[in-house]
Amino acid sequence: FHDGDPVSIHTLVFAAYQIIQDINKKLGNKDATLLGLAQRHVKPEHVQDAVRDLREGMTFFKHADHDPHAVMDFDPELSEITFALCIIGLGLLGERPSDIQRALINWHSLHRPDLMIKGPNSVIDALDVIQVESMRQVKKRDFLEQSLLGLTQARIKR
Repeated sequence: FHDGDPVSIHTLVFAAYQIIQDINKKLGNKDATLLGLAQRHVKPEHVQDAVRDLREGMTFFKHADHDPHAVMDFDPELSEITFALCIIGLGLLGERPSDIQRALINWHSLHRPDLMIKGPNSVIDALDVIQVESMRQVKKRDFLEQSLLGLTQARIKR
């Protein structure tokens, strides 16, 4: 949410994803592979491209010594997709999402509805078209602050 160094962020989030995938695999949850998660949560027409693009970025940054002159056109949005897959993978391990993780899922749901299969997201589903468009205009950092405040207020009301 703070738009830090995109290469560092992508490298770290993919490493985190790999750890989550490995733990799931050791526990016998084969659905936690990159392909398995993409098949369950990404629209079918985007699965192969999503998996390829996610792997390409990580491989390029991890193995830059293979071709020191190579250049890659990297899309930092891939990190957001990988974050979402991490959250899903943690859910398969029984972890409940934190407020920041929920904010990220909401951000991603707002900005990439074309990519992900619609899932249970009561915050986004409760909004009308004008509200959704208004929320898409909010800067990431402000979105995070507003999301955290809203989630805290919702807990207080319960």
